[in-house]
Amino acid sequence: MKRKGRPFLDLFFPLLMMGIALPLSCAADYAPEFPFSGEDPVVSGGTLRALSKKSAPGTLALEKKQTLEYGFAPPLELPPDYSLEINYAVEPEGDAALIRELRGAGDLTLEAGGNAWALPLDASFVGLEKQPERIRYALPVSSLEKISLSWVPFSRNGKDKAAVKILSLGLVKRWYGFSLDDGILSATPFVGVPQGQPPAPAQTGGVLLPAALELNLPDNFRFSGGTEMKAEGSGGAAVLAEAGSLGFERLAPAEGGLFIPSGSLPPNPWPFVLRCAGGIASLRVCPAPDRPFPEEPIPADLGLVLDYPRRAWRDSRYEVFRWEGFPSVLVFDFADYAVQDRFLKRLAFYVEKAEFRGRLAADKEIASLHGWNAHDYRPQDLAAFFEAARSAAFPLLPEERELEGLLLHTGILRREGDGSVAAGEGAIISISRESPGYLRSQLLTHESFHGLFFIDRDFREFSRGRWENLSPQASRFIRALFGSMAYDTGDAGLMINELMAYCLQQPVSQAARYFGEIQAGRLAELPRRRAALPPRDDATGTWPEIARSFQAEAAAFSAYVERRWGLAAGRTLRVRVRNLP
Repeated sequence: MKRKGRPFLDLFFPLLMMGIALPLSCAADYAPEFPFSGEDPVVSGGTLRALSKKSAPGTLALEKKQTLEYGFAPPLELPPDYSLEINYAVEPEGDAALIRELRGAGDLTLEAGGNAWALPLDASFVGLEKQPERIRYALPVSSLEKISLSWVPFSRNGKDKAAVKILSLGLVKRWYGFSLDDGILSATPFVGVPQGQPPAPAQTGGVLLPAALELNLPDNFRFSGGTEMKAEGSGGAAVLAEAGSLGFERLAPAEGGLFIPSGSLPPNPWPFVLRCAGGIASLRVCPAPDRPFPEEPIPADLGLVLDYPRRAWRDSRYEVFRWEGFPSVLVFDFADYAVQDRFLKRLAFYVEKAEFRGRLAADKEIASLHGWNAHDYRPQDLAAFFEAARSAAFPLLPEERELEGLLLHTGILRREGDGSVAAGEGAIISISRESPGYLRSQLLTHESFHGLFFIDRDFREFSRGRWENLSPQASRFIRALFGSMAYDTGDAGLMINELMAYCLQQPVSQAARYFGEIQAGRLAELPRRRAALPPRDDATGTWPEIARSFQAEAAAFSAYVERRWGLAAGRTLRVRVRNLP
Protein backbone atom coordinates (compact mmCIF):
# COMPACT_ATOMS: atom_id res chain seq x y z
CA MET A 1 0.00 0.00 0.00
CA LYS A 2 1.36 3.34 -1.04
CA ARG A 3 1.58 6.17 1.47
CA LYS A 4 0.91 9.72 0.34
CA GLY A 5 3.87 12.07 0.60
CA ARG A 6 6.47 9.34 0.85
CA PRO A 7 8.31 10.27 -2.35
CA PHE A 8 9.07 13.70 -0.89
CA LEU A 9 10.34 12.21 2.36
CA ASP A 10 12.30 9.59 0.55
CA LEU A 11 14.07 12.37 -1.35
CA PHE A 12 14.38 14.87 1.48
CA PHE A 13 15.73 12.57 4.21
CA PRO A 14 18.97 11.58 2.41
CA LEU A 15 19.55 15.20 1.44
CA LEU A 16 19.00 16.25 5.04
CA MET A 17 21.48 13.67 6.28
CA MET A 18 24.00 14.74 3.70
CA GLY A 19 23.55 18.31 4.78
CA ILE A 20 24.31 17.34 8.36
CA ALA A 21 27.21 15.08 7.47
CA LEU A 22 28.86 17.40 4.94
CA PRO A 23 30.00 20.11 7.35
CA LEU A 24 31.27 17.48 9.81
CA SER A 25 33.24 15.77 7.07
CA CYS A 26 34.68 19.06 5.87
CA ALA A 27 35.69 20.06 9.40
CA ALA A 28 37.38 16.72 9.96
CA ASP A 29 39.24 16.88 6.66
CA TYR A 30 40.15 20.57 6.82
CA ALA A 31 43.92 20.50 7.29
CA PRO A 32 45.84 22.66 4.82
CA GLU A 33 49.62 22.62 5.00
CA PHE A 34 51.28 25.35 7.08
CA PRO A 35 54.77 26.76 6.30
CA PHE A 36 57.34 24.54 8.01
CA SER A 37 61.06 24.20 7.39
CA GLY A 38 63.53 21.68 8.74
CA GLU A 39 67.01 20.30 8.24
CA ASP A 40 67.07 17.05 6.29
CA PRO A 41 67.18 14.24 7.18
CA VAL A 42 65.53 15.45 10.41
CA VAL A 43 62.22 16.16 8.72
CA SER A 44 61.24 12.99 6.89
CA GLY A 45 57.64 12.38 5.93
CA GLY A 46 55.98 14.64 8.49
CA THR A 47 53.78 17.48 7.22
CA LEU A 48 52.51 20.33 9.39
CA ARG A 49 48.84 21.17 8.87
CA ALA A 50 46.51 23.80 10.27
CA LEU A 51 43.78 22.04 12.28
CA SER A 52 41.11 24.73 11.83
CA LYS A 53 40.17 27.50 9.41
CA LYS A 54 41.16 30.20 11.88
CA SER A 55 44.60 28.56 12.24
CA ALA A 56 45.34 28.51 8.51
CA PRO A 57 46.26 32.23 8.17
CA GLY A 58 48.48 32.00 11.27
CA THR A 59 47.11 35.23 12.77
CA LEU A 60 46.20 35.34 16.47
CA ALA A 61 44.06 38.35 17.46
CA LEU A 62 44.86 39.66 20.94
CA GLU A 63 41.31 40.74 21.82
CA LYS A 64 40.06 37.65 23.61
CA LYS A 65 41.10 34.13 24.50
CA GLN A 66 42.03 32.37 21.30
CA THR A 67 44.11 29.36 20.18
CA LEU A 68 45.68 28.38 16.87
CA GLU A 69 46.39 24.66 16.42
CA TYR A 70 48.67 22.74 14.08
CA GLY A 71 49.53 19.06 13.86
CA PHE A 72 51.91 16.59 12.23
CA ALA A 73 50.79 13.48 10.43
CA PRO A 74 52.58 11.28 11.30
CA PRO A 75 54.11 12.69 14.52
CA LEU A 76 57.66 13.98 14.04
CA GLU A 77 60.37 12.23 16.09
CA LEU A 78 63.53 14.31 16.48
CA PRO A 79 67.17 13.45 17.19
CA PRO A 80 68.67 14.97 20.34
CA ASP A 81 69.51 18.65 20.50
CA TYR A 82 66.94 20.15 18.14
CA SER A 83 64.59 23.07 18.74
CA LEU A 84 61.29 24.26 17.32
CA GLU A 85 61.65 27.81 16.04
CA ILE A 86 58.60 30.06 15.71
CA ASN A 87 59.12 33.11 13.55
CA TYR A 88 56.49 35.75 14.34
CA ALA A 89 55.70 39.45 14.43
CA VAL A 90 53.52 41.56 16.71
CA GLU A 91 51.18 43.83 14.76
CA PRO A 92 50.81 46.73 14.27
CA GLU A 93 54.51 46.90 13.74
CA GLY A 94 56.52 49.55 15.59
CA ASP A 95 53.83 50.51 18.14
CA ALA A 96 56.05 50.39 21.24
CA ALA A 97 53.39 51.88 23.52
CA LEU A 98 50.92 49.19 22.54
CA ILE A 99 53.48 46.45 23.17
CA ARG A 100 54.22 47.81 26.64
CA GLU A 101 50.49 47.73 27.32
CA LEU A 102 50.16 44.17 26.00
CA ARG A 103 52.92 42.91 28.34
CA GLY A 104 50.54 43.39 31.24
CA ALA A 105 47.36 42.39 29.42
CA GLY A 106 47.79 38.64 28.94
CA ASP A 107 50.01 35.65 28.23
CA LEU A 108 51.18 34.47 24.83
CA THR A 109 51.88 30.74 25.12
CA LEU A 110 53.08 28.03 22.77
CA GLU A 111 52.51 24.36 23.64
CA ALA A 112 54.59 21.66 21.94
CA GLY A 113 56.27 18.41 22.88
CA GLY A 114 54.46 18.23 26.22
CA ASN A 115 55.64 21.64 27.45
CA ALA A 116 54.10 25.11 27.55
CA TRP A 117 56.33 28.11 26.82
CA ALA A 118 55.72 31.81 27.37
CA LEU A 119 56.63 33.74 24.22
CA PRO A 120 58.05 37.28 24.44
CA LEU A 121 56.23 40.16 22.80
CA ASP A 122 59.37 42.30 22.66
CA ALA A 123 62.99 42.39 23.89
CA SER A 124 62.27 43.51 27.44
CA PHE A 125 63.27 40.12 28.89
CA VAL A 126 66.89 40.98 28.02
CA GLY A 127 66.49 44.50 29.35
CA LEU A 128 65.82 46.33 26.08
CA GLU A 129 62.82 48.47 25.15
CA LYS A 130 63.49 48.49 21.41
CA GLN A 131 60.63 46.75 19.63
CA PRO A 132 61.96 44.19 17.12
CA GLU A 133 60.36 43.93 13.70
CA ARG A 134 59.99 40.20 14.26
CA ILE A 135 61.04 37.52 16.72
CA ARG A 136 62.60 34.13 16.10
CA TYR A 137 62.16 32.08 19.28
CA ALA A 138 63.73 28.60 19.51
CA LEU A 139 62.18 26.13 21.96
CA PRO A 140 63.87 22.84 22.96
CA VAL A 141 61.70 19.89 21.91
CA SER A 142 62.20 16.14 21.59
CA SER A 143 59.07 15.22 19.63
CA LEU A 144 56.36 17.01 17.68
CA GLU A 145 52.76 15.96 17.13
CA LYS A 146 50.69 19.05 17.93
CA ILE A 147 51.59 22.75 18.23
CA SER A 148 49.20 25.31 19.69
CA LEU A 149 49.59 29.06 20.12
CA SER A 150 47.30 30.73 22.65
CA TRP A 151 46.53 34.19 23.94
CA VAL A 152 44.98 34.31 27.41
CA PRO A 153 44.02 37.85 28.47
CA PHE A 154 44.03 38.83 32.14
CA SER A 155 40.77 40.76 31.70
CA ARG A 156 38.04 41.25 29.11
CA ASN A 157 39.55 44.50 27.88
CA GLY A 158 41.18 43.04 24.80
CA LYS A 159 43.34 44.88 22.29
CA ASP A 160 41.30 44.54 19.14
CA LYS A 161 43.95 46.23 16.99
CA ALA A 162 46.79 43.95 18.08
CA ALA A 163 47.68 40.53 16.68
CA VAL A 164 50.51 38.03 16.51
CA LYS A 165 51.31 36.84 13.00
CA ILE A 166 53.11 33.49 12.63
CA LEU A 167 55.43 33.85 9.65
CA SER A 168 56.78 30.31 9.78
CA LEU A 169 57.57 27.35 11.98
CA GLY A 170 60.65 25.18 11.64
CA LEU A 171 63.39 23.10 13.19
CA VAL A 172 66.89 24.34 14.01
CA LYS A 173 69.91 22.85 15.77
CA ARG A 174 69.42 23.52 19.45
CA TRP A 175 70.99 26.61 20.90
CA TYR A 176 70.39 29.04 23.74
CA GLY A 177 71.03 32.76 23.91
CA PHE A 178 70.15 36.05 22.28
CA SER A 179 70.98 38.34 19.37
CA LEU A 180 69.42 41.47 17.86
CA ASP A 181 70.34 41.95 14.23
CA ASP A 182 68.72 44.30 11.69
CA GLY A 183 65.52 44.48 13.70
CA ILE A 184 65.24 40.70 14.17
CA LEU A 185 65.35 39.36 17.73
CA SER A 186 66.63 35.76 17.89
CA ALA A 187 66.27 34.26 21.34
CA THR A 188 65.49 31.23 23.48
CA PRO A 189 64.08 30.47 26.92
CA PHE A 190 66.26 30.57 30.06
CA VAL A 191 68.15 33.74 29.08
CA GLY A 192 67.56 37.14 30.64
CA VAL A 193 69.00 39.93 32.74
CA PRO A 194 70.62 38.79 36.01
CA GLN A 195 68.72 38.94 39.27
CA GLY A 196 69.21 41.92 41.57
CA GLN A 197 70.52 45.15 40.12
CA PRO A 198 71.54 44.51 36.52
CA PRO A 199 73.68 47.17 34.85
CA ALA A 200 71.89 49.62 32.60
CA PRO A 201 71.86 48.79 28.89
CA ALA A 202 74.93 50.05 27.04
CA GLN A 203 74.47 52.41 24.12
CA THR A 204 76.67 51.68 21.11
CA GLY A 205 76.17 53.51 17.83
CA GLY A 206 72.73 54.65 18.96
CA VAL A 207 71.65 51.05 19.72
CA LEU A 208 70.98 49.90 23.25
CA LEU A 209 72.43 46.48 24.08
CA PRO A 210 72.28 44.51 27.34
CA ALA A 211 75.38 44.97 29.51
CA ALA A 212 74.76 41.67 31.33
CA LEU A 213 72.91 38.41 30.62
CA GLU A 214 72.36 35.21 32.55
CA LEU A 215 71.66 31.79 31.08
CA ASN A 216 70.66 28.96 33.41
CA LEU A 217 69.57 25.66 31.87
CA PRO A 218 67.46 23.15 33.84
CA ASP A 219 68.83 19.59 33.82
CA ASN A 220 66.26 18.24 31.38
CA PHE A 221 66.95 20.90 28.74
CA ARG A 222 70.74 20.66 28.63
CA PHE A 223 72.63 19.24 25.71
CA SER A 224 73.23 15.53 25.38
CA GLY A 225 76.99 16.11 24.99
CA GLY A 226 79.45 18.93 25.59
CA THR A 227 78.67 22.65 25.47
CA GLU A 228 80.38 25.47 23.56
CA MET A 229 79.83 29.20 23.92
CA LYS A 230 80.34 32.20 21.63
CA ALA A 231 79.60 35.80 22.67
CA GLU A 232 80.05 39.04 20.77
CA GLY A 233 80.67 42.29 22.58
CA SER A 234 80.35 45.79 21.20
CA GLY A 235 82.42 48.93 21.42
CA GLY A 236 85.78 47.16 21.79
CA ALA A 237 85.16 46.52 25.50
CA ALA A 238 86.35 43.40 27.34
CA VAL A 239 83.88 40.52 27.52
CA LEU A 240 83.62 38.71 30.87
CA ALA A 241 81.98 35.33 31.39
CA GLU A 242 81.35 33.41 34.60
CA ALA A 243 80.68 29.72 34.01
CA GLY A 244 80.29 27.63 37.13
CA SER A 245 83.63 27.74 38.94
CA LEU A 246 85.59 29.56 36.22
CA GLY A 247 85.83 33.09 34.92
CA PHE A 248 86.82 33.94 31.32
CA GLU A 249 87.91 37.39 30.19
CA ARG A 250 88.25 38.41 26.57
CA LEU A 251 90.90 41.11 26.64
CA ALA A 252 90.41 44.31 24.68
CA PRO A 253 90.30 44.81 21.78
CA ALA A 254 87.31 42.48 21.80
CA GLU A 255 86.89 42.02 18.04
CA GLY A 256 86.09 38.40 17.35
CA GLY A 257 84.17 37.99 20.59
CA LEU A 258 84.70 35.36 23.26
CA PHE A 259 84.68 31.70 22.20
CA ILE A 260 84.94 28.93 24.80
CA PRO A 261 85.24 25.35 23.46
CA SER A 262 83.59 22.50 25.26
CA GLY A 263 86.62 21.18 27.14
CA SER A 264 87.43 24.59 28.63
CA LEU A 265 84.06 24.87 30.36
CA PRO A 266 83.60 23.17 33.74
CA PRO A 267 81.34 20.08 33.81
CA ASN A 268 78.48 22.17 35.25
CA PRO A 269 78.81 25.70 33.87
CA TRP A 270 75.39 26.92 35.06
CA PRO A 271 74.40 29.59 35.73
CA PHE A 272 76.34 31.21 32.90
CA VAL A 273 76.71 34.99 33.32
CA LEU A 274 78.06 37.31 30.63
CA ARG A 275 79.05 40.95 31.06
CA CYS A 276 80.34 43.60 28.66
CA ALA A 277 80.49 47.30 29.44
CA GLY A 278 80.14 48.09 25.74
CA GLY A 279 77.01 45.95 25.42
CA ILE A 280 76.43 42.31 24.48
CA ALA A 281 75.60 41.96 20.80
CA SER A 282 74.99 38.20 20.91
CA LEU A 283 75.26 35.12 23.10
CA ARG A 284 75.07 31.65 21.58
CA VAL A 285 75.47 28.42 23.56
CA CYS A 286 75.41 25.26 21.43
CA PRO A 287 76.20 21.55 21.58
CA ALA A 288 79.88 20.88 20.98
CA PRO A 289 80.51 19.33 17.56
CA ASP A 290 82.15 15.93 17.25
CA ARG A 291 85.74 16.73 16.23
CA PRO A 292 87.66 13.61 15.11
CA PHE A 293 91.11 13.33 16.69
CA PRO A 294 93.62 14.40 15.55
CA GLU A 295 92.28 15.39 12.12
CA GLU A 296 90.15 18.23 13.46
CA PRO A 297 92.05 20.44 15.94
CA ILE A 298 90.07 22.26 18.64
CA PRO A 299 89.74 26.01 17.92
CA ALA A 300 90.97 27.90 20.99
CA ASP A 301 92.70 31.05 22.10
CA LEU A 302 96.18 30.51 23.54
CA GLY A 303 94.93 31.49 27.00
CA LEU A 304 92.56 28.51 26.84
CA VAL A 305 95.30 26.22 25.52
CA LEU A 306 97.38 26.93 28.63
CA ASP A 307 94.50 26.07 30.96
CA TYR A 308 92.76 23.38 28.92
CA PRO A 309 92.05 20.52 31.38
CA ARG A 310 93.75 17.23 30.58
CA ARG A 311 90.53 15.38 31.47
CA ALA A 312 89.14 16.90 28.26
CA TRP A 313 92.03 15.75 26.05
CA ARG A 314 90.93 13.38 23.30
CA ASP A 315 94.23 11.44 23.55
CA SER A 316 96.30 10.93 26.70
CA ARG A 317 99.55 11.68 24.84
CA TYR A 318 98.70 15.12 23.48
CA GLU A 319 96.01 17.52 22.33
CA VAL A 320 96.08 19.63 19.18
CA PHE A 321 94.46 23.04 18.81
CA ARG A 322 93.85 25.53 16.01
CA TRP A 323 94.90 29.01 17.15
CA GLU A 324 91.73 31.10 17.18
CA GLY A 325 92.41 34.28 15.23
CA PHE A 326 95.27 32.65 13.29
CA PRO A 327 93.70 29.32 12.28
CA SER A 328 96.52 28.21 9.97
CA VAL A 329 98.74 27.77 13.06
CA LEU A 330 98.35 24.44 14.89
CA VAL A 331 99.32 24.22 18.57
CA PHE A 332 100.39 20.89 20.11
CA ASP A 333 100.34 20.41 23.88
CA PHE A 334 102.22 17.22 24.85
CA ALA A 335 101.88 15.24 28.07
CA ASP A 336 105.67 15.39 28.70
CA TYR A 337 109.01 15.94 27.00
CA ALA A 338 109.40 12.25 26.16
CA VAL A 339 106.20 12.18 24.10
CA GLN A 340 107.12 15.47 22.45
CA ASP A 341 110.54 14.10 21.52
CA ARG A 342 109.03 11.11 19.74
CA PHE A 343 107.06 13.48 17.51
CA LEU A 344 109.50 16.35 17.04
CA LYS A 345 113.07 15.73 18.28
CA ARG A 346 114.53 14.39 15.02
CA LEU A 347 112.78 17.22 13.19
CA ALA A 348 114.44 19.78 15.50
CA PHE A 349 117.90 18.43 14.67
CA TYR A 350 117.12 18.32 10.95
CA VAL A 351 115.85 21.91 10.85
CA GLU A 352 117.78 23.94 13.45
CA LYS A 353 120.63 22.16 15.23
CA ALA A 354 124.21 23.00 14.33
CA GLU A 355 126.09 20.10 12.69
CA PHE A 356 122.81 18.25 12.05
CA ARG A 357 120.84 20.57 9.74
CA GLY A 358 119.57 18.90 6.59
CA ARG A 359 120.49 15.39 7.79
CA LEU A 360 118.22 12.65 9.11
CA ALA A 361 119.85 11.55 12.36
CA ALA A 362 119.40 8.00 13.61
CA ASP A 363 117.72 7.47 16.98
CA LYS A 364 120.91 6.25 18.66
CA GLU A 365 122.84 9.30 17.43
CA ILE A 366 120.56 11.83 19.14
CA ALA A 367 119.26 9.72 22.04
CA SER A 368 121.51 11.41 24.62
CA LEU A 369 121.21 14.90 23.13
CA HIS A 370 118.66 17.54 24.14
CA GLY A 371 116.06 18.61 21.60
CA TRP A 372 113.87 21.54 22.58
CA ASN A 373 111.35 22.05 25.39
CA ALA A 374 109.07 23.70 22.81
CA HIS A 375 109.03 23.70 19.01
CA ASP A 376 108.02 25.68 15.91
CA TYR A 377 108.14 24.73 12.22
CA ARG A 378 107.13 26.21 8.89
CA PRO A 379 105.70 24.14 6.00
CA GLN A 380 108.89 24.34 3.90
CA ASP A 381 111.03 22.70 6.59
CA LEU A 382 108.37 20.13 7.43
CA ALA A 383 108.08 19.21 3.75
CA ALA A 384 111.86 18.93 3.37
CA PHE A 385 112.07 16.60 6.39
CA PHE A 386 109.30 14.24 5.33
CA GLU A 387 110.35 14.24 1.68
CA ALA A 388 113.92 13.37 2.67
CA ALA A 389 112.59 10.47 4.75
CA ARG A 390 110.39 9.30 1.84
CA SER A 391 113.20 9.51 -0.73
CA ALA A 392 115.67 7.64 1.48
CA ALA A 393 113.12 5.17 2.87
CA PHE A 394 114.28 6.36 6.29
CA PRO A 395 112.58 4.52 9.19
CA LEU A 396 110.57 7.20 10.98
CA LEU A 397 108.86 6.58 14.33
CA PRO A 398 105.11 5.84 14.36
CA GLU A 399 104.56 9.23 16.00
CA GLU A 400 106.43 10.99 13.19
CA ARG A 401 104.23 9.21 10.66
CA GLU A 402 101.19 10.24 12.68
CA LEU A 403 102.37 13.84 12.53
CA GLU A 404 102.88 13.63 8.77
CA GLY A 405 99.35 12.33 8.29
CA LEU A 406 97.88 15.16 10.36
CA LEU A 407 99.87 17.79 8.46
CA LEU A 408 98.72 16.38 5.13
CA HIS A 409 95.11 16.32 6.34
CA THR A 410 95.18 19.95 7.53
CA GLY A 411 96.93 21.34 4.43
CA ILE A 412 100.22 22.32 6.07
CA LEU A 413 101.75 19.66 3.79
CA ARG A 414 100.60 18.48 0.34
CA ARG A 415 101.06 15.17 -1.44
CA GLU A 416 102.06 15.67 -5.06
CA GLY A 417 100.99 13.45 -7.93
CA ASP A 418 104.31 11.59 -7.93
CA GLY A 419 103.97 10.84 -4.20
CA SER A 420 106.44 13.48 -3.05
CA VAL A 421 105.73 15.78 -0.10
CA ALA A 422 105.47 19.55 -0.67
CA ALA A 423 104.85 22.59 1.52
CA GLY A 424 101.31 23.80 2.09
CA GLU A 425 100.17 26.74 4.23
CA GLY A 426 100.41 27.46 7.96
CA ALA A 427 102.76 26.45 10.77
CA ILE A 428 102.98 24.26 13.86
CA ILE A 429 104.14 25.08 17.38
CA SER A 430 104.30 22.98 20.54
CA ILE A 431 104.68 23.07 24.32
CA SER A 432 104.62 20.38 27.02
CA ARG A 433 102.78 19.83 30.31
CA GLU A 434 106.13 18.86 31.85
CA SER A 435 107.22 22.51 31.79
CA PRO A 436 106.32 24.41 34.97
CA GLY A 437 103.49 26.93 34.64
CA TYR A 438 105.59 30.09 34.33
CA LEU A 439 107.80 28.45 31.69
CA ARG A 440 104.83 27.04 29.72
CA SER A 441 103.44 30.54 29.42
CA GLN A 442 106.74 32.02 28.26
CA LEU A 443 107.45 29.17 25.86
CA LEU A 444 103.97 29.41 24.33
CA THR A 445 104.42 33.17 23.84
CA HIS A 446 107.83 32.58 22.23
CA GLU A 447 106.56 29.84 19.92
CA SER A 448 103.37 31.66 18.96
CA PHE A 449 105.38 34.63 17.70
CA HIS A 450 107.34 32.14 15.58
CA GLY A 451 103.99 30.98 14.22
CA LEU A 452 103.08 34.54 13.21
CA PHE A 453 106.53 34.98 11.66
CA PHE A 454 105.96 31.91 9.47
CA ILE A 455 102.53 32.97 8.19
CA ASP A 456 103.07 36.73 7.73
CA ARG A 457 105.47 38.18 5.15
CA ASP A 458 105.31 41.75 6.48
CA PHE A 459 106.30 40.55 9.97
CA ARG A 460 109.26 38.69 8.48
CA GLU A 461 110.40 41.78 6.60
CA PHE A 462 110.08 43.97 9.69
CA SER A 463 112.13 41.43 11.69
CA ARG A 464 114.77 41.31 8.97
CA GLY A 465 115.11 45.08 9.14
CA ARG A 466 115.69 44.95 12.92
CA TRP A 467 118.35 42.25 12.47
CA GLU A 468 120.21 44.11 9.74
CA ASN A 469 120.30 47.30 11.80
CA LEU A 470 121.66 45.82 15.02
CA SER A 471 124.78 47.54 16.28
CA PRO A 472 128.02 45.54 15.79
CA GLN A 473 128.18 44.86 19.54
CA ALA A 474 124.54 43.70 19.75
CA SER A 475 125.06 41.47 16.68
CA ARG A 476 128.17 39.81 18.19
CA PHE A 477 126.32 39.21 21.44
CA ILE A 478 123.19 37.67 19.96
CA ARG A 479 125.15 35.39 17.62
CA ALA A 480 127.24 34.17 20.54
CA LEU A 481 124.11 33.64 22.62
CA PHE A 482 122.36 31.62 19.92
CA GLY A 483 125.53 29.66 19.25
CA SER A 484 125.67 28.68 22.93
CA MET A 485 122.11 27.33 22.55
CA ALA A 486 123.20 25.06 19.64
CA TYR A 487 121.36 27.03 16.95
CA ASP A 488 122.98 27.05 13.52
CA THR A 489 124.17 30.66 13.43
CA GLY A 490 125.02 30.36 9.74
CA ASP A 491 121.30 30.38 8.89
CA ALA A 492 120.35 34.07 8.63
CA GLY A 493 116.63 33.33 8.47
CA LEU A 494 116.83 31.29 11.69
CA MET A 495 118.76 34.07 13.43
CA ILE A 496 116.20 36.72 12.41
CA ASN A 497 113.36 34.52 13.61
CA GLU A 498 114.98 33.81 16.97
CA LEU A 499 115.95 37.44 17.58
CA MET A 500 112.30 38.38 17.18
CA ALA A 501 110.99 35.61 19.43
CA TYR A 502 113.49 36.13 22.26
CA CYS A 503 112.77 39.87 22.24
CA LEU A 504 109.00 39.27 22.41
CA GLN A 505 108.77 36.31 24.82
CA GLN A 506 108.62 38.55 27.91
CA PRO A 507 107.25 42.06 28.58
CA VAL A 508 109.43 44.97 27.43
CA SER A 509 110.03 45.90 31.07
CA GLN A 510 111.84 42.59 31.60
CA ALA A 511 114.00 42.64 28.47
CA ALA A 512 116.89 44.62 29.94
CA ARG A 513 117.37 42.17 32.82
CA TYR A 514 116.84 39.11 30.60
CA PHE A 515 119.51 40.08 28.07
CA GLY A 516 121.78 42.43 30.05
CA GLU A 517 122.00 40.31 33.22
CA ILE A 518 120.72 36.73 32.85
CA GLN A 519 121.89 35.83 29.34
CA ALA A 520 124.99 38.01 29.38
CA GLY A 521 125.91 36.38 32.70
CA ARG A 522 125.60 32.94 31.09
CA LEU A 523 127.95 33.92 28.27
CA ALA A 524 130.46 35.34 30.76
CA GLU A 525 130.84 31.84 32.21
CA LEU A 526 131.64 30.28 28.81
CA PRO A 527 135.28 30.83 27.79
CA ARG A 528 134.47 30.43 24.07
CA ARG A 529 131.67 33.00 24.21
CA ARG A 530 132.66 35.69 26.70
CA ALA A 531 134.67 37.63 24.13
CA ALA A 532 131.35 38.67 22.53
CA LEU A 533 130.50 40.74 25.62
CA PRO A 534 131.27 44.44 26.16
CA PRO A 535 132.77 45.51 29.51
CA ARG A 536 130.69 44.67 32.56
CA ASP A 537 129.55 47.35 35.01
CA ASP A 538 131.28 46.35 38.23
CA ALA A 539 128.85 48.25 40.44
CA THR A 540 125.79 46.33 39.22
CA GLY A 541 127.43 43.20 37.86
CA THR A 542 125.44 43.65 34.61
CA TRP A 543 126.12 44.67 31.00
CA PRO A 544 124.23 47.99 30.50
CA GLU A 545 125.06 48.30 26.80
CA ILE A 546 123.47 44.92 26.09
CA ALA A 547 120.51 45.79 28.30
CA ARG A 548 119.86 49.09 26.48
CA SER A 549 120.21 47.59 23.01
CA PHE A 550 117.83 44.73 23.54
CA GLN A 551 115.26 46.64 25.55
CA ALA A 552 115.08 48.97 22.54
CA GLU A 553 114.66 45.95 20.23
CA ALA A 554 111.92 44.52 22.45
CA ALA A 555 110.12 47.88 22.48
CA ALA A 556 110.28 48.12 18.67
CA PHE A 557 108.97 44.59 18.16
CA SER A 558 106.23 45.09 20.75
CA ALA A 559 105.05 48.31 19.13
CA TYR A 560 104.80 46.47 15.78
CA VAL A 561 102.72 43.52 17.03
CA GLU A 562 100.46 45.84 19.02
CA ARG A 563 99.84 48.01 15.99
CA ARG A 564 99.34 45.00 13.73
CA TRP A 565 97.36 42.55 15.88
CA GLY A 566 96.67 44.12 19.27
CA LEU A 567 99.29 41.86 20.89
CA ALA A 568 102.33 42.84 22.97
CA ALA A 569 105.72 41.58 24.08
CA GLY A 570 105.03 38.85 26.62
CA ARG A 571 101.38 38.40 25.53
CA THR A 572 99.79 36.60 22.61
CA LEU A 573 96.78 35.29 24.52
CA ARG A 574 93.49 37.16 24.23
CA VAL A 575 91.48 35.17 26.77
CA ARG A 576 92.39 34.97 30.45
CA VAL A 577 91.03 32.20 32.70
CA ARG A 578 90.70 32.44 36.48
CA ASN A 579 89.13 30.48 39.31
CA LEU A 580 86.09 32.12 40.87
CA PRO A 581 85.84 32.48 44.65
